[in-house]
Amino acid sequence: MDMTIRQAGERGLAAAPDLTLDQLSALMIDEIGVGLIVCELSGVVRLANRSAEQELACGTCLHRVGRTLRCAGESNPPLDGAIGSAGRSRCRHLVELSAGARRLLVSVVPFPLSDSHEPLVMIMLGSRDICSTQGLELLSAIHGLTSAERRVLADLLHEQTPREIAKAHGVSLTTVRTQIVSIRDKFGVHSIEALLRRAAELPPEPGVPQR
Repeated sequence: MDMTIRQAGERGLAAAPDLTLDQLSALMIDEIGVGLIVCELSGVVRLANRSAEQELACGTCLHRVGRTLRCAGESNPPLDGAIGSAGRSRCRHLVELSAGARRLLVSVVPFPLSDSHEPLVMIMLGSRDICSTQGLELLSAIHGLTSAERRVLADLLHEQTPREIAKAHGVSLTTVRTQIVSIRDKFGVHSIEALLRRAAELPPEPGVPQR
């Protein structure tokens, strides 16, 4: 694909004229906070966006040996089977990978190519957090949260109770409850559940996976 963005702009695409569509696509995919991997049926990685590369470098549940995807531990059957089925039978699969207390859900889907091409599959990596650190910073900023309220919100998103938050930050339970009320008021919601749903509505901002 060698059409430039200047040429594409005549069809409704407006962007820097010195970028090709391939370059623009690569930049756009890298800004998505969802790990995307395209691989062969053998598990050899053809393409991985930035979020996927960060997950593979972290290597907790999924990593790469040479160019081939591998799960944590010694065996790979669940992922291998899903990749093979998606490529040959065009079936979608959801696979749960785990390593100790850490887990990662991945969706394995057929990559839409014609029958004349080598079968490829796309693996979409699930998120372990409702929103990334960067997403949380942006969300806190637009709602005017204080730094203390931002920390409380982050702890709530990580499923900590108000009592656990108070102990972790060395403040009283009353202080944490007051901060939660303030956060809810600034978000315009009436419960912690609604607050978590609001955070889950964030676009997938890139973030570094935790080990």
